[in-house]
Amino acid sequence: MKTKLDGIAEKARSEPHLRFTALAHLITPEFLMESWRKMNRNGASGVDKETAASMGEHLETRCVACGARMVSTTETARLVHATL
Repeated sequence: MKTKLDGIAEKARSEPHLRFTALAHLITPEFLMESWRKMNRNGASGVDKETAASMGEHLETRCVACGARMVSTTETARLVHATL
């Protein structure tokens, strides 16, 4: 299944100096749930010490809340510097 995000990734690879804005609308609760289903859950816990099992609890509620935060104006992204 090819998503709009896949198309943006291809565009980013082909035009590395291109800048993208307002991508939050692509990160929907459905996209987050699908990403969860495809994720390898056998790895170590993250820096927040949350395991895959604990993250899976109330997953739909978490995805809906995260999706709402992505499109709200109350949460802003931090500046990130990439190092290659």
